[in-house]
Amino acid sequence: NQAAVTRLRARIAKEPVIGQRWSKLVERAEALLGARLVPETVAEEGGGQHANYGRPSGQISEMGLTLGLTFHVTGEKRFAEKLRERMLAYVEYKRWGGQGLADRVPPWHSELNTARFCFGYGCAYDALHDFLRAPERKKIAEGMVRLGILPTLDDWILPEKRIHALDSMGHNWWSVCVAMAGVAALSLIGDDARALEWVDRVSRGLALWFDYRGNVLQNKPANFDPAGAFYESLGYTNYALSEYLRFRLAHSNVFPALRQPRFAPLEKTTDFFLKTLYPTSSSFLTPNIGDGSLHQNCAATVRLLVETGFAHPSSGWYLAKVESPERPDPLALLATKPVPAEPPDRLPLSVTYPEIGWAAMRSSWKDDATFLAMKSGFAWNHAHADAGSFILFHAGEQLITDSGTCSYSSPEYGGYYVQSRAHNVILFDGQGEPREDIRRGVKFPGRMHCLIDRHGLKYVYADATGPMSRYFSRNYRHWLWLGGAILVFDDILAHEEGRIDWLLHYAGKAEVSGNNILLVSGKARAAVRFVFPQEVVVREEIGMLDHQPKTKAPYFAFSPRVAAREQKFVTAILPYGPGGEPKLPAIEPLSGPEMLGVRVREAGEVTEVYLNLQADGRRMHVNTNNIIDGWDTDAYLLALTRPESSREATPETVTRYFVACGSYLRKSGRVALDSLSKVDAAWRPGERTDWYRRSK
Repeated sequence: NQAAVTRLRARIAKEPVIGQRWSKLVERAEALLGARLVPETVAEEGGGQHANYGRPSGQISEMGLTLGLTFHVTGEKRFAEKLRERMLAYVEYKRWGGQGLADRVPPWHSELNTARFCFGYGCAYDALHDFLRAPERKKIAEGMVRLGILPTLDDWILPEKRIHALDSMGHNWWSVCVAMAGVAALSLIGDDARALEWVDRVSRGLALWFDYRGNVLQNKPANFDPAGAFYESLGYTNYALSEYLRFRLAHSNVFPALRQPRFAPLEKTTDFFLKTLYPTSSSFLTPNIGDGSLHQNCAATVRLLVETGFAHPSSGWYLAKVESPERPDPLALLATKPVPAEPPDRLPLSVTYPEIGWAAMRSSWKDDATFLAMKSGFAWNHAHADAGSFILFHAGEQLITDSGTCSYSSPEYGGYYVQSRAHNVILFDGQGEPREDIRRGVKFPGRMHCLIDRHGLKYVYADATGPMSRYFSRNYRHWLWLGGAILVFDDILAHEEGRIDWLLHYAGKAEVSGNNILLVSGKARAAVRFVFPQEVVVREEIGMLDHQPKTKAPYFAFSPRVAAREQKFVTAILPYGPGGEPKLPAIEPLSGPEMLGVRVREAGEVTEVYLNLQADGRRMHVNTNNIIDGWDTDAYLLALTRPESSREATPETVTRYFVACGSYLRKSGRVALDSLSKVDAAWRPGERTDWYRRSK
């Protein structure tokens, strides 16, 4: 409206940063004046549901907002004339989506490019409403309805012809298609008597989408974790929510007196983006879990969340880390709400999203810190067969990596990227999760459990048994982060003897020497050491680089020397310090009656970590009692920290305790832990014990 335009002109004149961004936007608008029309014959190239419609839909989507806004602020008609010309041209198309839609059973009539057409036309029609002559408005409005709004609403919303349910197309399509049809419908209010009903249908449908809880019979997960994470990866969180928020913003502009609903996931979305962001001294990285990206920029959603009343205290900090000044967002220039920019230092360093099976830990919020991301959740659509996988960023680089993804139309996508061998998981005789899970959905998804981050110790574990249940009855992976050492414990029990493979995908270079691997990527280094088994067979396999299926990338498979049904892996990952100096913790193997373990020496402290083999499921009906180095316990994992000057861990010398799945711990008549239910806990001597986390 005119008030927004007047306000923006004033800011351009008074605020240098806004002035610079506006200049960049005008440069882009000038470039769009020279953009060529995409003939319908070109749009049809390639076949399939999308064909080549991305070119015209992307063009009009950008033109609608950029040229429309530039016209209003500058008053120069050449921007409006170009936009009018393009609008009149693309309503001559027969459809706004690929011919392949008609080949589906039943036939479809809309897709993601239809949504982009709807957004571009909605913005452009609104911007040029008074500039267009009446016959032009009529032709364009009828084209929007015929090619965009009704094909979309008939497919996704309206009961007379609807095809889709809330869990169709990996969930993100529903939000994108419906919301963009809603934007187009909003622009027609006052010109088409049906528009109000369409907008109401869209609003009510999107409310149900936010509340979707999953589908047991068809193996579909809920859309959102209670902590605000969307299961389809960071990129699809940004896509699905930014499109919805555009509709929400437009709706609030058209109906300013109408109170908008407060959907719970939106309260926490920016928090999800923050906790999965790895800031570096030069840029940023994000975990490319599933069909994600190593550089996923979610600024569009964060800015729209602020503008629609969902500001996070660190929204501005996030935007400063990820936004590119070279391609300013027109909607951001129109924003009126203040953007809080508090550093995220008060946020926890570790987080878990149990419903979608993600977890993340970091050493600090500073640039170039150490960041560990883990996944054990669903496999379906954009969520890969990667239960138990993990990624490590360190010193501003990626070190332990995920293979990522590639174009969905490439044979390598289904043949490699989504399969288990493209991830840092455990395989059986070279086989991973069933290949059909990506299409049909995993029936028994993986889970993440028991996040602890206290007293310098971080812990979480993955139950990856379900997705690998055709091979394994136990498939547990534990991460225990102690100072400069990340310990990984794998507890595997197969149905029959076979080769059990521990996969390691890495960035940069790797040097293997016996049980030790040195990873080097840019200025980052880390040592990976197999503590148990003490002899492994190393095989180099060939994978593919992220988004580069034609570029081969080696990775490692580590296996015990003999086939077995049961196997324990104890692995130490040791990131090098600043500058790459090899001041690493000392790692020593420990073994004893029904126990495996590792001793970690670092910075004047010693921590002994024990895996109680009596607690790995072999005992039935009785407790998992064991005496380990004189400590009487039933804990699955036990870690005792003491000063290096003390010869042994006693109740008098221990400075930190940790147990996973334990109900008691005692030595020499002194009780350190007593809980009738088994708990997971890290504590100091003398600390109150009523905060213990009950073990599942």
